[in-house]
Amino acid sequence: MSNEYLTLFKELAHAVELLAEQVMEYDHEHNDEGGEKTAQIMRDDFAALASKFDSENPAFERNDFIKLLTGVYIIVNNLQDKITNIRKTIDGYNTNVGAKLQRIMNETTSDEEAAQLANELFNIQQN
Repeated sequence: MSNEYLTLFKELAHAVELLAEQVMEYDHEHNDEGGEKTAQIMRDDFAALASKFDSENPAFERNDFIKLLTGVYIIVNNLQDKITNIRKTIDGYNTNVGAKLQRIMNETTSDEEAAQLANELFNIQQN
């Protein structure tokens, strides 16, 4: 196996280990003992897999490749979720916040007008 793939697979295993750690913490905070235990097993499995890449001539079993495939799916799903959230954020800025700020720029000529329109658009509560 090339060094590039060895490095890639080690990083993949380590990334899944870290994701499982985050799930463990989340499950712990939400008193989900079963989920926490499952995430802990997964974390430990991927930590052990990542450590195999540290040996000079790592010996991999079929199950290791299956774990790596599982890791690929986990990472891809995680990245897709992040992309979805980023797209929602961008859309929110463009269609909501940006549009309202654009109105303030286009429809006002003074600080007072801008403040009044901002109060209306952003529902700013005054005491």
